[in-house]
Amino acid sequence: MLFTSDVVATCDGNRIALFFSGRKHAGENLRDVLLRRATDLPPPIQMSDALSRNQPPGLPLADLQVGMLREDGRFSTADQWPVLKC
Repeated sequence: MLFTSDVVATCDGNRIALFFSGRKHAGENLRDVLLRRATDLPPPIQMSDALSRNQPPGLPLADLQVGMLREDGRFSTADQWPVLKC
């Protein structure tokens, strides 16, 4: 099975987009990004549905601001995306 996931951020006025396609779930891809992220930055915001495979394995959720979306609430929440920062 093939999965796709992306990480979007803004930092110091720069827009960053990472796109992953492969056998890893979103949580595994997010874990790989967070392990390389500077530790002195504020906790990132994760927006995903509530599937357990979207949570980064081996990392405490306290390291994230987690916003789990309901499918019927996705579009109204997605409209908020431009205000989120890294």
